[in-house]
Amino acid sequence: MNCPDCSAPMDLVFKGSVTQLLNGTRMSYLKIVEPYYITPTDSMYALLGSGVHKLLAEHGHQGALQEKQLQDEINSGTFDYYYEEDGVAVLTDYKVWGSWAVRRILDPSEDHIDAEMQVNRYRTLLEAAGHRVDRMQLQIAVRDSGLAIAKQRGIDKPVYVIPIKFIVDLDVISYFQVKAIALQESLASKQLPQPCDERERWQGNRCKSYCDVWQSCEIGRSKHVQVSAKAL
Repeated sequence: MNCPDCSAPMDLVFKGSVTQLLNGTRMSYLKIVEPYYITPTDSMYALLGSGVHKLLAEHGHQGALQEKQLQDEINSGTFDYYYEEDGVAVLTDYKVWGSWAVRRILDPSEDHIDAEMQVNRYRTLLEAAGHRVDRMQLQIAVRDSGLAIAKQRGIDKPVYVIPIKFIVDLDVISYFQVKAIALQESLASKQLPQPCDERERWQGNRCKSYCDVWQSCEIGRSKHVQVSAKAL
């Protein structure tokens, strides 16, 4: 599989990141090949997340590793924070989420595969680089903490620390390998991938409100037409 523009092997020309591969292949493909804009609100949330990362890094553990990019033959990934305390090696991924997402991650009946796969993939990359990982966790700052809507959802703290379970290495690596090949093949052929599946589309909610490239996708356009029609 070679790049259509330079004829080099595609895996040398493009290597997807962990976050790119967690998204639906169509979404990641369109964000690479199509121009798109983000709203001021999206920019504000991104800056808020960066600010939280910076603040936590300034008050971290001695000798901690922070926001270091690692890669192997499948994909790249930049983990947030890795440290040792009392002989325990901990991998932490920082999030700035709204109370709706926090409520879901606290519910054991909900699907947590994206968060679990993301942190486990960082773990496998860290371990391949010679760092052991004894514990994994999310540290979540609640974006709407203190507001009535958060309290209605049962979210009454500004920060939550959520343990992440270990997933078998082979399952983690296979998951990302399949996604990496699919994205590379679409880029090499310059063909639009199949639509994101229902889980990747958040049962349609992502298409309506949280996809930057919806205008380049027939499903995204359809969802926005439905929203507009309901508003009339």
